[in-house]
Amino acid sequence: MNSKTELWRQAPVQPANLRRMIRYFAVLSLSVSLSLGACVQHRQLVRFNEGPAFENLSPELPDAAVRLQPGDLVEIRISSPEPMADQVFQPPGDRPEIYRLDGQGQLRLPLVGTVRLGGLHEAAAQDTLIARLGRYIREPVVQLRLYNFRFTVLGEVARPGAFLHSGDQLNVLEALGTAGDIGPYGNRRQILVIRQRAGRRAFARLNLHDRAVFDSPYFYLQPGDIVLVEPMKTKTAVTADPGAKMLQWLVPILSFASLLATLLN
Repeated sequence: MNSKTELWRQAPVQPANLRRMIRYFAVLSLSVSLSLGACVQHRQLVRFNEGPAFENLSPELPDAAVRLQPGDLVEIRISSPEPMADQVFQPPGDRPEIYRLDGQGQLRLPLVGTVRLGGLHEAAAQDTLIARLGRYIREPVVQLRLYNFRFTVLGEVARPGAFLHSGDQLNVLEALGTAGDIGPYGNRRQILVIRQRAGRRAFARLNLHDRAVFDSPYFYLQPGDIVLVEPMKTKTAVTADPGAKMLQWLVPILSFASLLATLLN
């Protein structure tokens, strides 16, 4: 064994060196603590990991289908073996006709007149139109779709923006998926849903960690809903405080400088 190495092992630790080592480990501990505090923990990213177990939740599904409202736009395609149907109801170009419900939720069709559809689901609205059309044409077939099911997703998602949904049901998970899902700094406990119908505005917060979110009346969205994913405090602190940004880089540099000084002395 090298004699210098043996002497180094037998030499007592000098007080000055001991102070340097203590200082180094103190700075290193501070660096690690700050780094861990700035990281997003795994449990903050996992959904549905709180609350009652899934098997203990209500097995009954709520009525989530959207009901037609005054002012809604509906896309309607009407066909029948009766030649008159194509002449009266089918616009040129083989495209469905777009109708708007009036302030009382009523729809005016050629030949048929006024039909009240407000408050009905799409399927019930189709049945209502078939029953009325059956008085004038043979074996009518009606395809009806809500045309203005628009929703908006903002905040900590990959692709924020306004979207158009083609079905009559949409839940908040599907809406978030359409927007590219929640980013790593999105607060899954604070999903704000803003809803406005019939001149009234309502707000609700959804917690995607809680399994009971499936029972919330805001889990299924309505046309015009806005979904806002708020940022976690971790991102807010990092992006809003320039000192926090500098500290993240300064602490590791000081730690390395302290270690280097200890080794050289």
